[in-house]
Amino acid sequence: MRRIAEEKQGICLLTKPLPGVACRLIMREEFAVFCGAEHPLFGRSEVGARELAREPFVAFSCATEGMGLEPMSMLRDGLGIGRRITASSHDLGEIRRMIIAGIGIGILPVDSVGPELDSGQIWRLRIADHVLGADVFLVFPDTGALSDSEQRFVDTVEEIKALYPDMT
Repeated sequence: MRRIAEEKQGICLLTKPLPGVACRLIMREEFAVFCGAEHPLFGRSEVGARELAREPFVAFSCATEGMGLEPMSMLRDGLGIGRRITASSHDLGEIRRMIIAGIGIGILPVDSVGPELDSGQIWRLRIADHVLGADVFLVFPDTGALSDSEQRFVDTVEEIKALYPDMT
């Protein structure tokens, strides 16, 4: 959000639009809790949130450093998991590899693990009555201080959203 204060634009996960900043919803990102093939919960059709609370957790570094990735922290805290962080990284691929290696369970975007799910390296832990997600927003200063190219980008995003209203 510091970049927005510096009159830049960005794409980020938010739980809700922020006051004083123009926020355009782009899409809803679906997340899930995953474990590796050697994990004791691998293959279970449904898991209770209480069971997951005891498990070692692999986290995004920014979700452990203050308000860096607040929606990710809220997803984790909403389930009561991630109290025992065993590893962290800023890199999605590295988080995925650590989960596959059995270092702990973790939350990932569902779209980021297709090949690993298909090959049986990773397992989606379904939690009864819990759907994890976060909204992806285009954010920029609401002062109208965008360059021509930045404004064209915002306009293009708006045009695409109008053409594909079901995208969100």
